[in-house]
Amino acid sequence: MERLFEFLFKHKPIVFSKGDLTFAANVSGGWVWVLSVSLLAGVSWLYFRMTPALPLKTKTGLASIRLGIFGLILFCLLQPVMRIPTVVPQRSFVAVLVDDSQSMGIADEADGRRLDVVRKLLAQDNRFHQQLEEKFKVRRYAFSSVPTRAETVSELTASGDGTNLAAAIEMAMSDLQSLPLSAIVVMSDGASNIPSDFSPLINKLKANRVPLYVLGLGREELEHDIELVKVDAPRTILQGSSISATLMLRGHQARRVRVNVLEDQRVVKSQTVELRSDGEAQAVPVEFTPTGSGLKHYVFAVEPSPGELINENNQRDLVVMVRDEHPKILYVEGEPRWEYGKLRMALRDEKNVILSSLLRTAKNKYYRQGIETPDELVKGFPQTREELFAYKGVVFGSVEASFFSFDQLKNMEAFVAERGGGFLMLGGRHAFSMGGYATTPIADLLPVTLTEAAANPTSVTVKPTLTLNGKLHPITQLSDEPGAGTQMWEKLPALTVPEPLTRIKPGAVVLLEGRSARNQPLALLAYQRYGRGRSLAFTAADSWRWQMQMPSENQSHERFWKQLLRYLVNASPDQVMVTTDSDASNISDPVRIRAEVNSRAFIPITDATVAARIGLPGGKQEEIPLQWTEEKGAYVGQIVARENGVHTIEVVARKGDETIGVAQAGFIVGDLNREYYDAQQHAEFLRHLTEETGGRYYTSKTAERLPEEITYLDNQSAMRVTKELWDMPINFLLLIGLVSAEWLLRRRKGLP
Repeated sequence: MERLFEFLFKHKPIVFSKGDLTFAANVSGGWVWVLSVSLLAGVSWLYFRMTPALPLKTKTGLASIRLGIFGLILFCLLQPVMRIPTVVPQRSFVAVLVDDSQSMGIADEADGRRLDVVRKLLAQDNRFHQQLEEKFKVRRYAFSSVPTRAETVSELTASGDGTNLAAAIEMAMSDLQSLPLSAIVVMSDGASNIPSDFSPLINKLKANRVPLYVLGLGREELEHDIELVKVDAPRTILQGSSISATLMLRGHQARRVRVNVLEDQRVVKSQTVELRSDGEAQAVPVEFTPTGSGLKHYVFAVEPSPGELINENNQRDLVVMVRDEHPKILYVEGEPRWEYGKLRMALRDEKNVILSSLLRTAKNKYYRQGIETPDELVKGFPQTREELFAYKGVVFGSVEASFFSFDQLKNMEAFVAERGGGFLMLGGRHAFSMGGYATTPIADLLPVTLTEAAANPTSVTVKPTLTLNGKLHPITQLSDEPGAGTQMWEKLPALTVPEPLTRIKPGAVVLLEGRSARNQPLALLAYQRYGRGRSLAFTAADSWRWQMQMPSENQSHERFWKQLLRYLVNASPDQVMVTTDSDASNISDPVRIRAEVNSRAFIPITDATVAARIGLPGGKQEEIPLQWTEEKGAYVGQIVARENGVHTIEVVARKGDETIGVAQAGFIVGDLNREYYDAQQHAEFLRHLTEETGGRYYTSKTAERLPEEITYLDNQSAMRVTKELWDMPINFLLLIGLVSAEWLLRRRKGLP
């Protein structure tokens, strides 16, 4: 198409987009207007006065054609030209930035690897290279995670483990800041995987009138590739709990692939996945149980398929801290009922979670179970934050709001929002709105919306049904086999919901639902995040039916409650917590360690002494002091990874002679292959850079146009040249066409 344009208009499209139209003939504008008006008047008089017998439509057509002929002749006589700026040869510089990262070694170009295209263009005998050298003084740079000068193409190896385009542009601008820099040429796939803010850089380029000319390399879609985009899984979990991970897989062809999960190099899970062909990432649930406790290194790997373009993006590494702890849950029940007894029975062989229950048997009389000391809960529900915050989860059964003081309810709100605890309300005749909670702080916590209770609420019996979210959630997995859990849910008995709740809060997630007599969806199990913690609502009052009305070998009731209560407390923080800014890093990458330190009332402590002991893969240890920051309760430090393998972190926080707490975490160091993830050409990003800076975007098929088009720059090193337009072939063709059209029309109407 461009060749046709150049044939018709004599010049390339860029001449018309960059240049200004003017006329070389020494004729004033006034005379041009006089001549134009005279032509219009003469032609109009000729056809509308001299040929009265012709129809108006014919007169108009003939007049228009004749005006077009005269107008085209007048246009050519005025000697039209395009005045366009062009750089003076060898007066200015061009910086050529070549991406030398590993993704440039992907062989998805017609000439082979992406880097091979660059090498061919920059070869000494290539016309591309020669044209650039004729017009500019050229400075070459190679960049991956860091930029460097590169004089020859032999220095390019496609071995960099990261891409930092922003740093490369900054280096070129800095090196040439005192020299006339006309433009920057970038040869890259655009996969800039080191976080950078391009906004100030773009503003700097615009201020200095330095456009970016970009050669985008690689395909925008990698058809013959499977990518494990990411893995979502908890970073910490109780011993004995199953890990429910969600793998995001992307493929461009419908096929079966096998996914393996390795724990410390041993396969603990393997399953087959059917990939879609639309190229969109799909969620694949994978569930497995860690062996033992401590820091576990997991590898999620997709077995390579025949003909796959990239194998390096088929796996992800993850470290999970399996905690051998005994978190406490406080269960408050307002009346003896089957749900209370069967719930406790479901946890009779639970080895980690401690369920401390407070059952009201009469006014001011309580039956305590699961307590660790004689004084625990002796005065009923905790009165202070410290006493309440010793638990990681709280469950309200069928107990009315008036049982608690307002301060106790406010503490419960703080328990979730500030302490980060888990809260669960069970269905019952004194729960939710029926229990008077609609106007209390508890109403804010819940994932369902409460209203004033009806005088005679009507209970409903519903069959529990998994929602789409419920099919993937760890609470509702009744089987380790994919798909089998849904069938098990279908076999469970229906449940009674004393108070049907249909209004779900924004941001809440429904895992189980039922259908009313009017086929209206009712929330059976829902959860939401609230502050630092989470809250759940289970609106049924008789889940004990899943135990009593099912065969004894069916463990659905027991498994459901164990998973629900473990989920309730699994993310609840301790007084001292430690995290890293990344679970995995490359050698020489800095790893930021962040610790939070709180009192027993979970008020941030700002004057603690905090240190992190790093266990290195080789067996040695390194201690790093963590310094308090402006963020309350946060202490940070940094370590530069120098060894491949799993690194353990143990943080100890002290205040004086008192040890506040100890926290553990870990991270892995190794070759992350980050260059092979999201490795398609990011053409939209590259086009954005060129549009913002006034440059142009090219592909390997149009690259030969770059050396010529880059010369049309309007800067201090440019001069104006003229390109004649009067002799364009399109003018001659239009003239022949107009004359022929007039002759044919006159012949059809019998005119001479």
